[in-house]
Amino acid sequence: MEFFKRLFGQAGRGGVSPETPETGSHLDPVRDPNLVKVFDSYGREFFLTKEKWRDDVLQDSLEWAADDPDQLYGNLVIAVQDGFASDVVDHVEQLFRIDADRIRSTCLLAIVYIQTGRLENAKQVLTEHIRVHGDNGTVLTNLAKVYSHCGDDEKSLSTLWRGLEADPNQENGVE
Repeated sequence: MEFFKRLFGQAGRGGVSPETPETGSHLDPVRDPNLVKVFDSYGREFFLTKEKWRDDVLQDSLEWAADDPDQLYGNLVIAVQDGFASDVVDHVEQLFRIDADRIRSTCLLAIVYIQTGRLENAKQVLTEHIRVHGDNGTVLTNLAKVYSHCGDDEKSLSTLWRGLEADPNQENGVE
């Protein structure tokens, strides 16, 4: 057992094991909100502090994928889910400029704007998409979220309803 502790417990390059002082003794690192699960080149799982991941991994991975919309989108979604929306605004704006999938880049940009408190920017991006491309359930649902964050519940509800009429099967709208 000691062999496995030495092999997997010391992740190296800033990684932490469940018993290190950074996470508290004997905490489950999967549940620690200050850690991010990563995998090394051999597929071994280990954990980095969010700061270490942001500083040493995130920006490099985004720069590497800057010209590949699919890869960039995947990296950005993970970053946003991990709570790094404010760190990736420029990269999401880059995706918006280069992505042929206008719905996904529009929605991701709007979500990042919402999470960073830029509600007017989110509203503008979404309404412009609707003006140019017509109604889309996902875009309308995100616009409804903007209205909700702005406190306009009536407009939020009517926009959400439009989104559900455009696409009644979207999970996001049903939730």
